[in-house]
Amino acid sequence: MVRIQHTRPKSAFTLEGNKQHKLCYTAAETCAILSISRKTLSRLSARGCLKSLKALRTRLYPASELLRFLEESK
Repeated sequence: MVRIQHTRPKSAFTLEGNKQHKLCYTAAETCAILSISRKTLSRLSARGCLKSLKALRTRLYPASELLRFLEESK
């Protein structure tokens, strides 16, 4: 019998030093990072303030987009 070993794709993480940083966040993670409600996140997305990616069945918010949003919000 042949065993097939499944591995996780490494494209979801990037290595900087010894820490792993996610490249994209779910809506729930984005709300937690920005300390905003889900409703506020949907409003920001609707106004075009935060761009998301439609990957598979869920929306993902790139880390670079969150940093851009925070820089422009200063």
